[in-house]
Amino acid sequence: MKLKVKLLKIKVGKPVAFINKSDAEELNLFPGDRVDIISNDKTITAVADIVEGFLDKGEIALSEKINESLSVKNNHSIFVNLSLTPKSSSILQKEVKCEEYTKQ
Repeated sequence: MKLKVKLLKIKVGKPVAFINKSDAEELNLFPGDRVDIISNDKTITAVADIVEGFLDKGEIALSEKINESLSVKNNHSIFVNLSLTPKSSSILQKEVKCEEYTKQ
């Protein structure tokens, strides 16, 4: 999905993408899901946070680290996609559930 960046000075400990609720619904995103943010042939994976009130439909706000890494400016168009779950996550989930891990 193509979204426009709304620059906000947001400093957090990890890469976070703040996405308007209606855009998140279109992407089938939930808080905490991972998203790939693509701009200028660079891709960064971030944690999605769903917001209402300060972002319009079609807008996204990114934590400062992402803004710096992608060199984005206000109203810059970027692409956002739901990120695939890393294989390590499924292995960890099996460990947490005490399921036996089999090498595939």
